[in-house]
Amino acid sequence: MKYSSQAKKRPYHLIQVLIIGILSIHLFACDDGDDSNETEMTAGAVAAGEVAAGEVAAGEVMAGEVVAGEVMAGEVMAGEVIEEGLALNNLIPEVAAAMCQGFFSCCDTQDAEQFFLTFQNNPRYEQVVPQLPPNVPFTAESCSGILELALNTAPFGRWVEQVNAGRVNYNGLAAETCLEELQQATCGDSFLAALYDSTCFSFAAPNGGEEQRKTFSRTGAPGSECMALNDGQGGVVYGTCDPSQAFCCVRREDGTCKVPEQTETGECVAVSPVGDPCTLLPSVQVCATGNECGYESGVCEPPVEYINVQEGELCTESFTIFGICENSYCDVTGTGTCIPFKDDGESCLFQEECASGACVNQVCGPDTYCR
Repeated sequence: MKYSSQAKKRPYHLIQVLIIGILSIHLFACDDGDDSNETEMTAGAVAAGEVAAGEVAAGEVMAGEVVAGEVMAGEVMAGEVIEEGLALNNLIPEVAAAMCQGFFSCCDTQDAEQFFLTFQNNPRYEQVVPQLPPNVPFTAESCSGILELALNTAPFGRWVEQVNAGRVNYNGLAAETCLEELQQATCGDSFLAALYDSTCFSFAAPNGGEEQRKTFSRTGAPGSECMALNDGQGGVVYGTCDPSQAFCCVRREDGTCKVPEQTETGECVAVSPVGDPCTLLPSVQVCATGNECGYESGVCEPPVEYINVQEGELCTESFTIFGICENSYCDVTGTGTCIPFKDDGESCLFQEECASGACVNQVCGPDTYCR
């Protein structure tokens, strides 16, 4: 695992990885054998919880009206698409080209190998792994095709498909802004911040709440038809529903809800407000994005308010992290307190443990990733 400027801004990343993994086991146990899981590509970091990908060919566009850069769900103008900003059919090719520009300007062969390593054991990419590095050469000539394939597989192919189906909106102006940030980034923190910006084009999904994809928006209200997206655990649970209002429910024969598989159509069902019950079994009932299902209370709770804590002080308890460690990191798998950063050469599991900000092959070391 290597450094990500995003991860540095999220000191609770470690416990998110652990909790998402635990929840994924329970969540998909009720999903009739869906083997989905999420890979968070934060300079090689892996987290559990994303789903198998939908497939759509790059550049395929169906009719939909676009006003001020946004494809309005369900509105068709006889096949005419009026676009402002980055056109939907150019989204994936342009993003792939910008990523390639950064890779071959800033990264070496080892960096590229590290980037593609997390695709290998991710079920979302199972069908395309033979067409991804290291199984195929990664060159300046092959780069765009490889990254277009990966981006289409997950997370963006399914988004494009659902824009065309009229279930979600596309904001071409926001996409253009994100693309310019990636194209204009300089090597080091600037490029990494753009590459791993989950609100733009990162393979990792946003955290939810106020952190959402800028390029797409979901508007499905309770009662609307919905389908799963392949963009993080929230993409499965909320699907094409507005995650502040509803989640995507596929009814079993007994009337209980389960999360949809990629080919299933469900119905948007109202989320639980703060104080109301939330559960995964036997019937899924979730909170609005940004709120949390209390581990002990079993009801929806508002987001945790983080406080600054010092070395030796408690930073997490009962699977809830509440402290931002000053000049230290939160030992979520051990003492639950802030402990000193590890020096180069010490063993690590996560980059947040290391003073350098880089955990490479489970050892803290210098941060040389794409610099």
